[in-house]
Amino acid sequence: MYDDLPVSTALSMAEDAVTVSDGQATTGAASGHAARAQGFAQLGRHNEARRALGDLEATFDRLGTATADDRRSQWGWSQQRLLHVASFVYAHAGDASRATPAQEAALALYPTELYQGRAQIELHRATCLVTAGDPIEGARHTTLTIASLPSPLRRDALIRRSAQHVVKAIPAKAASDPAVCEARQMLTSMATRHD
Repeated sequence: MYDDLPVSTALSMAEDAVTVSDGQATTGAASGHAARAQGFAQLGRHNEARRALGDLEATFDRLGTATADDRRSQWGWSQQRLLHVASFVYAHAGDASRATPAQEAALALYPTELYQGRAQIELHRATCLVTAGDPIEGARHTTLTIASLPSPLRRDALIRRSAQHVVKAIPAKAASDPAVCEARQMLTSMATRHD
C-alpha cells in the first residue's frame, strides 16, 4: 500500500493472497484482507473497505495466539496491526467516531521504538481531519507529526509516503493556505533528503 504501485495492483495482489489462503486464518490472509480494506478506503469505496475490515477482524479472531500476540516481527499479526488498519479505513472515510478510538488503542499497543507505526497513526489522524472537512488542521497535524520526529527519522520513506497520502487528500480549494503550503514544503524537503 505504500509502494509506488497503483492501488488496483495492490488490490489484485491482496485478492490473490485471500484466494490462496482458501479460508484459513493465516498471516497472509490477514495481510490480504488488510490490503483490501486499505485499498478500498484509498479509492473512496468505504462500504467495501468496511466489509474487508470485517473479513480481517473475522480472520484475526481465528489466528493462533502466538501469531496474534507477536507485536514485533513481520510474521505476527497482532492487535496493533488490526487497529492500525481500522484507523486507516475510518480515517479515509472521515469517521472520527471510529477512527479516534482505534488510533488511541493502537498507540497504546505500539512499543515506543516502533516510530513508523506511531507516526503513521498520527498521519491517519491528519487524514481524518482532512476527509472530515478540516484540511487546514489536517495539514498542520501532518507538519507537527513530521517535525516531532528526530531528524534522521524524517528521511523514512514509509512515513513520507504516509504523509503524501494526507496531502493528496487535501482539496484544491485549500491548496494555497499557508498550513498546506508548509506541509507540501516539508514533504519536498523529506524527498530531497531521502533520495
